[in-house]
Amino acid sequence: MFEFAPIRQRRYWPALALVAIGACLRVWLWARGQALWLDEQMIAMNLRDRTLATLAGRLDHEQSAPLGWMAIERIVLVVVGEGEMGLRVQPLLWGLATLAVAWLIGRRWLGTLGLTVFVALFALSPTLVAYSAQVKHYSADVFWAALLLLLAGLVAEQPADRRRVAAFWLAAVVGIWFSMGAFLALPALAAVLLVQAWIRGRLRVSWPHLAGGALFLAVMAANYLLVLRHATGNQYLNKFWSGVGYPPEDGGPLALAKWFPLTVGRLSESPFALVDLHAGGAGRLLFGVAALFWLLAVVGLVAVARRRPELGLLLLASLASSVVLAMLQVVPLAARLAMWTMPVVFAAVAVGVEVAAKALKRGAGLVRAKRVAPGAAVLAMSLVGLSFLPALTPQLVRSSVLAFGEPELNDREAIAWMINRHRQGDVVVYVSSAGRAASWYDREGRLSPARSVITVPATSDCRPEALWEAVRSFDRVIVYSGVQYVPYLETPEMLKKMLIDIGGQVIESKDFGTVGTAYVVELYHGPALLSVSMEQSSPLCLVVA
Repeated sequence: MFEFAPIRQRRYWPALALVAIGACLRVWLWARGQALWLDEQMIAMNLRDRTLATLAGRLDHEQSAPLGWMAIERIVLVVVGEGEMGLRVQPLLWGLATLAVAWLIGRRWLGTLGLTVFVALFALSPTLVAYSAQVKHYSADVFWAALLLLLAGLVAEQPADRRRVAAFWLAAVVGIWFSMGAFLALPALAAVLLVQAWIRGRLRVSWPHLAGGALFLAVMAANYLLVLRHATGNQYLNKFWSGVGYPPEDGGPLALAKWFPLTVGRLSESPFALVDLHAGGAGRLLFGVAALFWLLAVVGLVAVARRRPELGLLLLASLASSVVLAMLQVVPLAARLAMWTMPVVFAAVAVGVEVAAKALKRGAGLVRAKRVAPGAAVLAMSLVGLSFLPALTPQLVRSSVLAFGEPELNDREAIAWMINRHRQGDVVVYVSSAGRAASWYDREGRLSPARSVITVPATSDCRPEALWEAVRSFDRVIVYSGVQYVPYLETPEMLKKMLIDIGGQVIESKDFGTVGTAYVVELYHGPALLSVSMEQSSPLCLVVA
């Protein structure tokens, strides 16, 4: 049914080695059993506190996930418990399976160099490595998007092969229960295949697609009623992504024209992990690599469209649909929610590298023929194109740091440390969403009473004394900074300074990862402290909940 070239040839060995390296990075990161972080904790609390029957519907904590994916996670949680490694088995398996699908795609349609680059992009991607060991469905999104691309390509080769058509639609029907990526990738791929089938064979070739599409729509309706209708139309998320993953709502054509290049820049940072928009110096040197990455993608798309139109249309339609879906505010074209586009973009880049390599070969021939000027130009352009290859080294370094380096945060140990030090007369204060960690790792509620603090822009009704009022009846304050994200990056230091200003003294402190810190503050309840320390001079206001 699906014929692939044998893998015994030495030309396949570099790609196979990269598959092995990518698999080892993922398995090692999973085996470390790092503590769940904020987003994982929020989905895990839904899995823990709900039955299989109640996983359908609107989830708590503004979460959403495919129903089949959640059902597997719930079963694992019931069978093996709430441990991190058990909850992350499914994401790991999807991540490993993605490497296998990437290998099959590259071996089917790419040359030796293109295959190697294509597999390397999957194997070494810090984003894909990270989400293969997180309790989120994004590794499944990439797998099903890649699998549908593979099956669509096989159908495009032989539109009349009913077994290939059936495999494509079966994957679509199954995939939407385990992946948002399958739902997002399918419309463009199916539209291209249906048009190709109609052009080539009219109704005789098209009716299997029509039958498969009808089955998919029926299953999709059930999926929508159970899951998708609760995951769309969220006003908070729409506002969050407006102007970033979504175009500005009232910006007009000019704003849209500005939004697109900015979106490409943000995609370079996440999920493609080519640059760090917040880094200076060496980090910004990778902007050139990002530019080459997208240039090679464009070159690859043009090359495929010219040489293999049936495959080129699949890639072009998929990328165009991602922009359309963002404009319709169905799914943001940003960060982890854009991961389903990675297989298509990686395929285009791999083809672009092959085109550059062929240009390099032709340029070398021109130089040997003493046509120096044009040969040198072609050679220079080719070398620029191929200079993308060394960029895989930083990708490997970043993925290795994820797998072997110090974690950014360890909420599990932080909460355990706080529980061991908590005593009667203490109050716990969490910065921003750090209280989610206690909801997961302190199910019995031993860290109570508790307060949460955030910072907001200061206004005339800001009450600096609110912190004093919240803690003055207690002897000690146990603080945990937890996850840091905009706009609360300044909250931890501001909170510590205010606690010291109102008579507190830090008697014990410990870091948990590279950003998480917990500490104990002993309060001194002396007279007149309130009037001395409550002057408002900061542009931010600390709010106590």
